[in-house]
Amino acid sequence: MSFFRWANGEFKLRGNPVEAIKAPRVRDVERELFTESHAELLVASQESPSHRVAMQLLFGLALRKNELRLIQFKHFDLGRRRLKVFGKGGTIIDVLISTEELRLEIERLILERKPKPTEYLLYPVRRGKKQQPGRHHITADAPVVLLSEDRARPLDANCMQRWWKRCVENASIPYLSMHAARHTAITDFLRFSGNLKLTQQLARHKEISTTANIYAHLDDMDLEAALRRLHGEEPLS
Repeated sequence: MSFFRWANGEFKLRGNPVEAIKAPRVRDVERELFTESHAELLVASQESPSHRVAMQLLFGLALRKNELRLIQFKHFDLGRRRLKVFGKGGTIIDVLISTEELRLEIERLILERKPKPTEYLLYPVRRGKKQQPGRHHITADAPVVLLSEDRARPLDANCMQRWWKRCVENASIPYLSMHAARHTAITDFLRFSGNLKLTQQLARHKEISTTANIYAHLDDMDLEAALRRLHGEEPLS
């Protein structure tokens, strides 16, 4: 700042000549991934069917947090095995519900819950202790009950974060962010398929470089496994 103040006074410059230059965007490409067992625990530990489906969508279809947050039941088309998601920049994308297991889980949820089309998969729920009859105040041993729920409204960002934190705690695994689930799903798909273009399609990235340089967390073990397959050898266990 002082340099340009001096330069303006000395050379009569008009403003800061580098003001229009944007600083490069810094991306944190180092991200820890969920192990296969921890991902399975996250799904299995969810008592609510809707929460299990949400976990399967995260790890199976690599959904973003906001894409998951805005899912309504009208967005499921099980006949076509498609899910409509609202991506970045307001883009609307039909995502393939790829496995029969996931399709059946969604179908069971719909049959059990019988939701209206406009209901959200995840919605605000308020729980608390209920005052017992004959008492003038709530005691410590009062039962925790459902106080209210609003299925016609999505979770806000803060509630979504609290929901995720509870999910990880219920699974009794080390905490990783929800976005780590997306990185895990994309890396696992690339590791299995070996096809970067298909992985870009799963990730719904405009640029393949985003998939390759930010979301593909492959290492020397992946390189060795690929080389062994190339030469007809079994991967090392």
